[in-house]
Amino acid sequence: MTDLTVHSAIIKLTIAYTLLGAFVFTVIITCLSLIGIVRFADRAQQRKLFMGLIVELVVICLGFFTDFLQFNPKQAQTEVRAPVVQALQVSEKSAAANNSRASEQPPLPAEVQAARIAATTPEQAQIDDFVGKLFSPSGGDRTHAYEQLTTTFRAKDYAAAAILKRGDAELSKPADQRDFVGIYHTIVTLNDMSRAVTQKSEFKDRIIDYARRAAEAFPRLETRASTLKRWVQSKRQ
Repeated sequence: MTDLTVHSAIIKLTIAYTLLGAFVFTVIITCLSLIGIVRFADRAQQRKLFMGLIVELVVICLGFFTDFLQFNPKQAQTEVRAPVVQALQVSEKSAAANNSRASEQPPLPAEVQAARIAATTPEQAQIDDFVGKLFSPSGGDRTHAYEQLTTTFRAKDYAAAAILKRGDAELSKPADQRDFVGIYHTIVTLNDMSRAVTQKSEFKDRIIDYARRAAEAFPRLETRASTLKRWVQSKRQ
């Protein structure tokens, strides 16, 4: 669905409810005028009100039956969300394809070496901050955190441990309080970290279990979770 179609769905809903509001107002005024509560200085005004009521009724009926007006907010919501869902599906397929190709290559020697060096105390503080921002309501903060964790700290054990700890805490919450977007970003971030870290014995099984539980909590994450599990289970040549 194009941006124009999304815009059209929103406009249809807005116009429909605006006309409906005007129609209800006109009906109320008309009924009040019939019983004498509302009086017009000129009787011609009342006739114009009747005509306006008829015109509004005709327009609303025509708009409804021709699908020009949209009265169903759920349908409008579905139309607005459709391009986002489609883009996410494309992203999932692209990520799976990229990981499939990448899994055929061993981790870079520099990453293997970096994974042997523990994060310093200042680095740990930075990592903790970025992991927290994976759950930020700000899209910019989430994106920046993901970029830092998958570049600067992609080969740090502490980063993987911090992500798993934060994700476990989120999954332990009641179902209606879990942050889907935050969990999604933990899965994506772990997926894009170096296998020199994620395939270590202390992380591999934990990541696989975490991906399983994340998919159980949010079935929409099944594709991403499966990709992550394949990624950490791929053979390092």
